[in-house]
Amino acid sequence: MEVTPSTYVDPFDTFNVYFAGSMNGWTSAINNDAYKLAYENEEYSITVDIPENGKFKVVFVKGDNQDWYGATENADEDGNFVITESGQYKVTASKTEITYEKVGDFTCTHEGKWDHGVCTYCKYECEHENYVNEKCEICGNDCPHNSGYNEGKCNDCGHECKHDSGYNEESKCNTCGLSCDHNYIDGVCTKCGAGCDHTYLDEECTKCHTPNPTWKTYYFKPWGDWKASSARFKAVLTKTIGGTDDKIMSHFDFKDYHTFSIDTALYSQIQIKRLDPSNLNNAWNSSTTFNLNKDYNLITQPSTWNDWTGTFSNFSGTNSGTLGLVGTMNGWSNDDKLTLNSEGNYVGTLDVGDTAVSFKIRANNEWTYSWGYPDLESQYSFVSPDDTNIKISAKGTYTITFNPNTLKISISQ
Repeated sequence: MEVTPSTYVDPFDTFNVYFAGSMNGWTSAINNDAYKLAYENEEYSITVDIPENGKFKVVFVKGDNQDWYGATENADEDGNFVITESGQYKVTASKTEITYEKVGDFTCTHEGKWDHGVCTYCKYECEHENYVNEKCEICGNDCPHNSGYNEGKCNDCGHECKHDSGYNEESKCNTCGLSCDHNYIDGVCTKCGAGCDHTYLDEECTKCHTPNPTWKTYYFKPWGDWKASSARFKAVLTKTIGGTDDKIMSHFDFKDYHTFSIDTALYSQIQIKRLDPSNLNNAWNSSTTFNLNKDYNLITQPSTWNDWTGTFSNFSGTNSGTLGLVGTMNGWSNDDKLTLNSEGNYVGTLDVGDTAVSFKIRANNEWTYSWGYPDLESQYSFVSPDDTNIKISAKGTYTITFNPNTLKISISQ
């Protein structure tokens, strides 16, 4: 097809001429060397791929001026050339006419603009054969991850599943099928909602770290000559399934009492043996056996002090045991009794005026068992040691709490 453009300004070879159309973004082609027509023998020409129904014009550019030339017949409403058959075309512009002719088959390399995986130049639909960083290497489309996952990674692009689609009843991701790695709080996974099936090792579950319900702490109080500072002991355990476990649990020096932990699901008895320091052969020449949770002198952590019946010498009768504060505020006598709260701790109040107060906690108004500065739960800025006593100098009212399970003292103001 031939058309007659408007009169060109001489000299004719001083223009920059561009092929602009629907396949290369129209104005985006201006100043793009890929679509610049070459000048030879007093005419400009370019060979380009044009898709079916592709539209174009030829643009003469000189300085800031642009002249767009299209068709005068068989054109669309905007005067654009319209190609009805895709192919490779040679477009030529002379001083008097613009012509085009098909010179070969369509050979688009799809290096232009893509729209949702479709080449805007040739309308080719990308086959998305390779993805880089979760996007098609050719067209830039996001990977749809529809080819499945392997070990939580997309088979196409390697994307790691975010597991944001939820988990099924088997705690597997609804998208990739990978099992939840579980993050437990209070025995329940915060990701998939599954409850921990618990695998206990000693004191807690190895998965969710909840306490082992069969793991208990015991207190042992030696008596008589067993209480001598030179006395040494060992504990031998008996299995619940029968037979004796000869493993020595511990060696220790006793003074008032000793604490140790046992899994009661594994052991039913503990035998405490005393080493006679006068025996040169170090023979374990005396022993006593306890049924866990039952026998005299061996008990679990108490919920009330009455559970300590028969353990401490002055806690021998029902409801006879008390705990109290004793110190400079009451002349180191007439203990201020602590009360048991709903959490199983013993609580009392201490008022400190202009004079510093030193005190301890003791059992049953006597000194067989007492707790002071070394038994504080943590260090406090307002507390200082007075020998083994607790000393508070700052004026105020303080709450004193004693935990009978840990035998620790905490203080708050």
